[in-house]
Formats: sequence, C-alpha cells, structure tokens
Amino acid sequence: MARYPARKWQIGTDLMLYVLILAGALWARQWIVGGLDLRDHAGAAGPIPLSRAALGEFHRSLDVWLIGEVMSWTGDDPMVAAQFISLGSSMAMVLGALMGGWAMAGRRGALGAGLVTAAWSLSIYPAVVIGADPPAYGLIWLAAGLTWLGARLGWRGLPLLAAGCVMAGFATAIKESALPGVVVAAMAPLVIRKRYFFLIPCGLVTYLALQWGWETFEPRQKFIFDQIPPVTLQSFQHGWIEVGLLPQRHMAAGVFDDLTLLCLLGALLPGPAWKQRAAMGLGALGCLWLCARTIDVATRAPVVPRRLIGVSFGVVVMAGVGLGMIQHSLRRWRWLSWLPMIGISGMFFLDSWAYFYAWGQQRLSIAGGEAPTFSEAPEAWSRRYGTMTDMDFRDLSAYGSLEF
Repeated sequence: MARYPARKWQIGTDLMLYVLILAGALWARQWIVGGLDLRDHAGAAGPIPLSRAALGEFHRSLDVWLIGEVMSWTGDDPMVAAQFISLGSSMAMVLGALMGGWAMAGRRGALGAGLVTAAWSLSIYPAVVIGADPPAYGLIWLAAGLTWLGARLGWRGLPLLAAGCVMAGFATAIKESALPGVVVAAMAPLVIRKRYFFLIPCGLVTYLALQWGWETFEPRQKFIFDQIPPVTLQSFQHGWIEVGLLPQRHMAAGVFDDLTLLCLLGALLPGPAWKQRAAMGLGALGCLWLCARTIDVATRAPVVPRRLIGVSFGVVVMAGVGLGMIQHSLRRWRWLSWLPMIGISGMFFLDSWAYFYAWGQQRLSIAGGEAPTFSEAPEAWSRRYGTMTDMDFRDLSAYGSLEF
C-alpha cells in the first residue's frame, strides 16, 4: 500500500512533463509561424484546397473535406480552418512521438522522443504550410504512436492498435506520401516484451485493421510509391547514400545525419528491452533508406526532405530513445543525467530556427514580401543553411508552382 501513493505521484509528474513538452512545442510553432511572411499560402499546391473550400467543393479531396469540417468552428473562414489543421497536425506529430517513445522505453523514451520531435524542423514544417501534407503527416505519426502504444499495453491496448491502423489508412488517403509511414506503424509488434504469445493476436489485429482502413479509405490517386524497387541490400545502400547526400545538395533540413547517429544509439546502447530497441531502430532506418531509394527511382529527381517526413517516425522516436538510454547510462548522476537530453534537443531547435530563418530570407529575395521578424540563429547553426538551395522554397510556394 505504501508504494501506491508514490506510483500515483510518479504518474502525475510524468503527465505534467508531457504537457510541458506539448506546451513548449506549441510555443515554438507559434513563434516561427508568427515570424514568417506566409501570404502566398506556402505548401505543395497550398492555394488549391483553400479555393475549393471557399467554393464549397468539399467532395473534391479529403484535405478539402477536413477544412470544411473545421470551418464550422472558425466562422466559415477557410484560411483560419486550414491554419488550425496545419498547427494541429504538427502537434499531432509530437503527441504520436510521445506515445511511441513511451512504448519503446517508458518515461525516458517518451521524454526524449517528445523533446526531439518538438524541436525537429520537419515536425514544425506542417504548421508552416497549407494543403494535404500537414494532415497526412500529422495523422500518420499519430497513427504510428497509437499502434506502438497499443502493442505495448497488451490486450487492453488492442483498441488503440486497431484505431491507429485505421487512421493510417485515412492518412494515406489524404496524400500517398504518408504511405511509407504505414509500414512503420505496422512494425508495432516489435515493441512487445516477454509476452511473445501476444504476437499472434497483435499481428492479426494489425493486419485486419490495416486492410479495413485501406479498403475504406483507398487513395483515389496514384503517385510515386507505385514503383517500389526490389527490397535488396543494394536498395538500402542506395537509399542510405541518398539521405547522406542531402547536406551536400544543400538540402540539410531534417539533419538526418544526426538523427541516424542517435537512432543507432537508441538501438544498440545496453539497457532495458535491448532486443526490441535493436530491431525497431534498424528497421526504422531500413524503412527510411528504402523510401529514399523509392523516391529516387520513381521521380528520377533528387530526394526532397519533406517527402521523408512520414517514414521518419521510427527514426525520430528511436533518436529520442537514444537520448533516453544516455540518461539511463548516466542515472547515477541524478538530475545531471538529463542534461544531454535537454542540450541536444535544444540544438535541434536551434537548427529549426536557422532553417526557417533561411527559408524566410529566400522568400524575401525570390518573391518579395517581408523578412522574418525573428532574428538570425547563432552562426554555428545558420552556417549550415547559408548556401541552401532554393528548391525548398520553390517546392512550397505559389511562386514555384507557376513554373510547375
């Protein structure tokens, strides 16, 4: 009986920390979005769903339908509704990462994954743009978090597992770029510990729920992922090279090199659930590299970081788990053991600050408008984006869509 109040206190403390992470993530997104000139409705074909929603053509696509559903809460203003969906989608990514991190490594994993995701530039991206990308990526991350958490909770988590699988089908129907994230969500049985007999019902529920979600929300359009290359060692090697070349191509957004290192630490550092972490970490990296290879083969164009967001759930969460395992290794130092997690997460935020400042400056130099209202990031981080290609801006602006 004496342990019950202590456990109750621990749960309350953990929940408070999770809420603080979500609050910090919300502040960071509002600070960046509020400091950028987004009058051209940034996003992949961002103005199109706005115009369709304004005309009442909510049947045209699911992203327009979502705007229509939210418009009833925002005074029938499609722009406000679209911005609300974008911000909510970015926050859904943080919530999904918290659940995924807890499923892999408990409290340490949740805090690490939540902090990394809250600060990661490509998780802030959905809050900046408008269109199908934000809800597709936000829902696929939330779906993956639900499936991992459901598998970790055992029998009582089966409803969460099923709900996450169905949500993954809905996210893919919004935009097929979320499809690689479905594979990461389906890796949920890998989080199971000791109760290996549960693998059979867990795998069965995952398969049936994914099948039902896919048949119910089957994508109407077909894009690049129809041409998946053979799953061979050579494909993984090519994908690894494609991701590694992003900084050399001046598309360093997402800092996948740093995430890969932290993911490997999360997979290989000794500690609780080593086998599960190793399988999930290496599997997440494999999914990332195969996705990059698929994009390269199907489009015959350089890989764009934003197309890797959906499949990056596993890598980002395992990077946070890596920070959690560093804290576990240093736990004898008590509160000092949390400094690496806080410091590295802060570096991810400084990278996001530098990236969006450079993006705002490109918008100023190419298409006019106003400069970012927030100051430039410290030179150590802003230097990375000093020679950033204009592909990111053209890919996410009405200016670039004119050329398309």
